[in-house]
Amino acid sequence: MLNAISLLKDDHHRISGLFELFADSDQLEEKLTLFQQIKDELEQHSFLEEKIFYPALSKFYELTDLIDTSYEELDEMEDLAEDIEQMEPDTEDLATSEDGGNFIEEPSAEQSAVTNRYDEAVEELRLMFQRHMDQVEREIFPDARDLLDPDELENLATEMNEVRTIGKAA
Repeated sequence: MLNAISLLKDDHHRISGLFELFADSDQLEEKLTLFQQIKDELEQHSFLEEKIFYPALSKFYELTDLIDTSYEELDEMEDLAEDIEQMEPDTEDLATSEDGGNFIEEPSAEQSAVTNRYDEAVEELRLMFQRHMDQVEREIFPDARDLLDPDELENLATEMNEVRTIGKAA
């Protein structure tokens, strides 16, 4: 049966995969789409951790510092994602080839600088996410497994899935 830990781990792996696709892409339009997917997934994942998972663990004093650190990391990632969204390279830099495909004409130095800053900012976000994911999986999940009984973890997963369903309908 699905539990909260496996659900959150699945999120971690899905988001990591999106970051890999972003890093492998050399198409601006694809990068913009992938970043939006990353941002959306991070927002949903953060909401599930902050509003459902961590509150269930907050009764355990020994996890207080780890959970507080995780809240801070999630806030920092959200702030950076908002900054990245504001700096998006202009898709008008894309031109359409005769066969309808998109390509970037010789970018100006200014356009290249914007694209480089954008890529660097997304890489910074990836590194922040990776640190967060590693800490949560290495330190919080094992304790949660020990401190919450299997039924509680399953109930949390059910609640998380209900929130996801509502979020997709909205």
